[in-house]
Amino acid sequence: MSPVESSRGREVSLKATHAGTSPWSSGAGVGLVGYYSGSKRSPSLSRGSAVSRIIDLLPPGLGGIFSPNQGKRPLGLLGFLPQMVARSGENSPIALACRAIATALISNLSRTAEAQSQRVLDYGKALTAANAALGDRTLQTQDETLTCVWLLSLYEVIVGPSAPLERSGSTSWFVHTQGLADLLRLRGTSRFSSPVARNLFWLAYNTVQIQSFVNGVECPSESIAWFEALEKYIDNDDMHLHRESVYGYHASKICANGRKLIDGGHIDSLESVLDILNVVALLDTESYDTQIPRVSLSGSDANANSSEEAPFNLRAFISRTSYCSFRLKMHITLLELLNALKLRFPGVQPDEVQERQRYYTAIVQALADEILEGVPFFFPSSDSPLGGARGGTRRWTDGLRLLWPLRLVAFWPFTRDDQRRLAQSELQRIRAECGFVKVKAAFTVPSTG
Repeated sequence: MSPVESSRGREVSLKATHAGTSPWSSGAGVGLVGYYSGSKRSPSLSRGSAVSRIIDLLPPGLGGIFSPNQGKRPLGLLGFLPQMVARSGENSPIALACRAIATALISNLSRTAEAQSQRVLDYGKALTAANAALGDRTLQTQDETLTCVWLLSLYEVIVGPSAPLERSGSTSWFVHTQGLADLLRLRGTSRFSSPVARNLFWLAYNTVQIQSFVNGVECPSESIAWFEALEKYIDNDDMHLHRESVYGYHASKICANGRKLIDGGHIDSLESVLDILNVVALLDTESYDTQIPRVSLSGSDANANSSEEAPFNLRAFISRTSYCSFRLKMHITLLELLNALKLRFPGVQPDEVQERQRYYTAIVQALADEILEGVPFFFPSSDSPLGGARGGTRRWTDGLRLLWPLRLVAFWPFTRDDQRRLAQSELQRIRAECGFVKVKAAFTVPSTG
């Protein structure tokens, strides 16, 4: 049975699997990085309301996640969170999930035994509260419950990254993202008239899409029905999110079909591979590259071969980065597929295969360049004169958005050596400055075959 039982009327549950004797243990050997600015002593973990507590526990320079506005930086899709937490109360699942994230960030930065113990304790409380909500037929489909599960999926990224090339991701992150998909199915489309529910959908669905690409499976089959239902409510702010998600759905199907051939050893002819390549060519004719336009970055040079640039818009910038990541992973899969074809049929049309490899490699490297170009603008280093993408203070959520795109550039083949080195460096910088656990394996890049 899946982590969240999708048949209405049955009890749903969410259980994370960790190493160690305690069900809430994050396991031995999880490295904690960086230092908390100032005293090594852990900050107080027991004062104030749920919201103020979380703000107090965020590392210096990364606070403000719960402020509706900070300078020129609106909270965007998370704008509903402060009122939701305040309305739900300090002991609610969503408040406990927020607290778990805050203590995780502090634990990773301070590296004290007290902070680590508090992190484990807070995560256990959040999981227990989440399970209680998921077991209630009324609460399981509420906005607060979906938000709680989504926040717990972020927690897993903060405390326990998978190895660079581990296809399934960490077990606990997989459990939470599967739970998100099942909750989206349970909720259906009836709530889309609510702006909060729509924002929640985009947040949760993006996480589900990334999980689909990581695991080499299709996005939920209900995706198209969800997109169609959302069309009547889409405004200019949501248009890029909608297009990005539709593209990601189609790209995930291509990746899933490619992985079946690669992993299952089912490449029985050149035609079986060409069928997939032709679907990609058809997808490229759908003009997604211009419908999700490249956003103009102040002080950066436009790529002469890129699509026409649009004025800066935060959601458009985030959507463009996601689009580039989806397209990058799809073309990485195509190159893996061609390598598998060469091994299976070494004498089959070598010139055509080589030409396609050159073409797809050029696309991969151009997408990698675009992703890397946006990193210092969206999450500049702590001593950089540049502000964050929304002006002024950076947020740890900004860094979080960049982890998967950078991992694609850093740890998969077909990108250039200089791109991999820069992506690896930026990953370690972001993890250190945000308080995320470092990548636990050495930097290695597999042979391109």
